[in-house]
Amino acid sequence: MLNKLTTINYQLVTLFFMCGAVALAQPTVGKLDGTPGPNLPAIETPALAAVEKMADTTFPTMLEKAGDYPSALLEWQRVAHQSYAEDRLKALLKVAEMQEKTNQLTQAATTLKAIIEEFKPTTQLPQIYTALARTSTGDAYTQLLQTLHQTYAAEPWAQAILMHHVWQQAGQGAVIETYNIPAAQALQLKLMAFNLQQATRQKLVGLIGLFPGAGHLYLAQGNPALLGTGAAMMFVWGLFGLAFLSACRHRHYAYAFVFVFPFVALWLNSPFLAMQQAAKETLVARQLAFPEQALTTPVLTTPAVLPSIQTSPTTP
Repeated sequence: MLNKLTTINYQLVTLFFMCGAVALAQPTVGKLDGTPGPNLPAIETPALAAVEKMADTTFPTMLEKAGDYPSALLEWQRVAHQSYAEDRLKALLKVAEMQEKTNQLTQAATTLKAIIEEFKPTTQLPQIYTALARTSTGDAYTQLLQTLHQTYAAEPWAQAILMHHVWQQAGQGAVIETYNIPAAQALQLKLMAFNLQQATRQKLVGLIGLFPGAGHLYLAQGNPALLGTGAAMMFVWGLFGLAFLSACRHRHYAYAFVFVFPFVALWLNSPFLAMQQAAKETLVARQLAFPEQALTTPVLTTPAVLPSIQTSPTTP
């Protein structure tokens, strides 16, 4: 009898645990109360090849426009690290540009050389070499000039870089240090003649400017906008002069004393104002007569193959 009771107890315990397991295995009903829930988005099918996307460039571009070049530099470096191929090339060019704007010339030259090593076929050849010319110094600059002279001498952008170096040598008088001595000597003679001509012109303008307004009228031959300035100065000066003479004739010496001050001040300052205007026009004329002095990045997209730049110093 006792054995039968024990067997029944074991069977009841087993049935209890089995019922509990079945109850736990049943799905629970939440707030939807059995109604169908929202569909979940399907999982994308994995692509056979990884598709790389360029990092977001909105933030570094915004920093660059705001003038925060150090922060923009860090962001462009991050973009370059996360990008590939042409996108990485564009980001690295931006890194070099930010390094140049933050006066990190050595780092900018290193970045540009790394671009050359990594991306040999590129459409950014003029931009890279022009930036290298602005950031390289010493032997690296000498090697750059040699590469341009030997490989790209017929290219307009290369000629602009080479002539900029000739301009620097001509301005310093050390024409023996340039690859093109005849061009440097000719440019030096042209610069000396230009400076002499402009100095003579400024002296003449100052002499004519002793008569207020006359110096500006003389400069109006090349700049018609100064015609009104010269005529106004001449009219005001003559008006104060007539007022001074009229006050003296009627023995109104107090009024004469008031009128004589602007009359004399305008007469004394007129030559200097005319010479100052002539000096401003000289700077503009110099930029037009010598385009070699400006080294700006050309807007060219001609495909080319970049040669490697040697690291050992050579003489051009």
